[in-house]
Amino acid sequence: MYSVQASAKDRLIQVGIIAESMRLQQALATHGILSQTPTQVEPIQIWSPNNLKEALNNLGHNRNLGLSGRPNRPVGLLGTSMVSTSANDPN
Repeated sequence: MYSVQASAKDRLIQVGIIAESMRLQQALATHGILSQTPTQVEPIQIWSPNNLKEALNNLGHNRNLGLSGRPNRPVGLLGTSMVSTSANDPN
């Protein structure tokens, strides 16, 4: 996956861009934006937000403990992203 990196002091931000189709990939390239399609990043799977929401609904579900699992709400950017201050610190 291509990434764009920018750093400020000791912080690093990486952004990966996945184009839904070759046509969109070509349109992005005309503006100098590198991207890949889902088939180009295989075996990594790219899920739509709705599919991810459905898969996460069972996260934490435990009938014996009376836990209902993750609420049925949109995942959002923060639910699928992680920003780390260093390679050794996942927080």
